Amino acid sequence: MLVSIKQVVGGDPFISGPSGSVPNPNYGVPSHLAVSGIVLVSILLMTRFLRGFAANVAVLLGIAIGFLIVLASGDISFGGIADAGWFNIVLPFQFGLPVFDLAAIATLSVFMVAVMIESSGLFMALGEITGRRISQHDIRKGLRADGIGNIVGGIFSAFTYTSYAQNVGLVQVTGVHSRWVCASAGVILIILGCIPKLSFVAASIPAFVLGAAAMIMFGIMAGTGVKLLSQVDFATDRHNLYVVAIGLSFGLMPLVSDKLFARLPDTIGHFVHNGILLGTFTAVILNALFSGLNKSKQNPIDLYAPAMPGDISHADAAPSA
Repeated sequence: MLVSIKQVVGGDPFISGPSGSVPNPNYGVPSHLAVSGIVLVSILLMTRFLRGFAANVAVLLGIAIGFLIVLASGDISFGGIADAGWFNIVLPFQFGLPVFDLAAIATLSVFMVAVMIESSGLFMALGEITGRRISQHDIRKGLRADGIGNIVGGIFSAFTYTSYAQNVGLVQVTGVHSRWVCASAGVILIILGCIPKLSFVAASIPAFVLGAAAMIMFGIMAGTGVKLLSQVDFATDRHNLYVVAIGLSFGLMPLVSDKLFARLPDTIGHFVHNGILLGTFTAVILNALFSGLNKSKQNPIDLYAPAMPGDISHADAAPSA
């Protein structure tokens, strides 16, 4: 849930533009907000009234509508597309061989802990959406996949890869649960990434168009988090309420007040400025305090339990229409 809230709060710069300490003349421009609203309403209406394939690609159609509106208004320029090539292969270590720095490794290690926590939450949300019981083995496989993706990304001079909440939200929106669809989409994206002209067009889509669609995805993830929390026993075990309430409060601190820990040393700041990391560790410590030492207490909803032979998985189901 913290993952989704962080993304929703971070979605505001997508729509209105980053504010920051330097005034941004494009922050909160009414025309940008209007286009974002049109994209949002278009996606919702298509999801409600269309059927089959058209409903499944409602998010893509909504982004296309917003892009065409901005294109018609003349706010998008394709002046540099002629200079872009038709085909280009990204080579390994194109910008040089890696350099190993202990300080950078330590910093990224803390960052990767936050990434793994975020990914674990997304795996559980995905299991809830697809109706599959997530086991410890599934979590390990997912984290290994993230790690391999980071290694491959580093070899090809790309950014750090992780599981993205908007993709999990798309699974809920489209109803497509097949892992083969995801793998096929990955192959298509690799091919498109080798066509600079198409990359130029994709990069020209305004952030306020993408932001409206992203807010739907992140909002769905937040709703899934609420659904997961509804399975927790708050009625007979009041300690669970303390774990959720205080963990959520600590996780929101860096989001609602980004300068709250500004005076702390950098070694501590890297930890406490990440709401997901701070909230998760708080919840883990509180859970250990209230129920970790009591072996007789059983969690009725154990998403990390080993998979049982009778569990049903929809991960390989055919795409639903």
